[in-house]
Amino acid sequence: MSYVYEDNVARPTDLEVSYEGYVSRISVGLRFVLALPHIFLYLVLSLVVGFAAPFIWLATLVMGRLPKFGVNVFAYLTGYYARLISYLYFLSNKYPPLLGAAEDYPVKVEFTPAKMGRLSILFRAVLAWPALFIGQLLSSGLFFVGVVEWAMVVILGEVPISIFLANYAAIRFIIRAQAWLLMLSSIYPNGLFGEDFRVQIARDVSKELYSLDAGSKVVPKFSEEKLQSHTKTSKVLVAGMLVVGLVVSAATQGSSISASTSTSSSITQFHNSKITQSHSSKSLVIAP
Repeated sequence: MSYVYEDNVARPTDLEVSYEGYVSRISVGLRFVLALPHIFLYLVLSLVVGFAAPFIWLATLVMGRLPKFGVNVFAYLTGYYARLISYLYFLSNKYPPLLGAAEDYPVKVEFTPAKMGRLSILFRAVLAWPALFIGQLLSSGLFFVGVVEWAMVVILGEVPISIFLANYAAIRFIIRAQAWLLMLSSIYPNGLFGEDFRVQIARDVSKELYSLDAGSKVVPKFSEEKLQSHTKTSKVLVAGMLVVGLVVSAATQGSSISASTSTSSSITQFHNSKITQSHSSKSLVIAP
């Protein structure tokens, strides 16, 4: 479900999730396979929205804010992506709905489209590049770190709180970067390390995590100090994702440069061999 506030009060794009603790090992083990229909559908939706995006951008430039149609289209696409990536990286164990309504889905995104400066709209893609670059590093880091997390979750049968909070922080920043690029927010992406987590604790997941107080109210067993400790660990994990993303980016660029150099060298060698063959044929013709 995506919530759109239209009171023209600037708020950062927010992601609200519920920590569920224990998960189904079968669901986690087959997570990527189960998500394939959503991945394919998201790619199709992205292509469709990509054709409409330039016209929505022009309308926004004229109006000074995102038109209603653009809000609906971009909010739906970003909300769909938020549910997909949250499912892939263990923020939710519930299978996302395919195209249908998601009112009861435990991952919620809050957008606040507001008035923007026209220069900000005009140079949106350029201004968004630093945040998108960080988001790309986080995406790469999430993918490679996610393989290790996947193995841990399958073995343990639960998502450790530190991993959950780290994935949440990374995914929230990625969603904020996309939302800012698509003009769903006027506040530049922030809060990767220095903002409280919007995580709700689900009440019906585990007797080991919860107990009843004197008023028969369900309360978490772990203390605020312990939660703060998990939060610090999660920030270290997020920093690790950035480092992994940088390494992957550098390796990818290095291999691209190497491939380009190798191709250029092959073309040069081929060209030189042709010149040599040409000179040899001429010498054969001239020789008595």
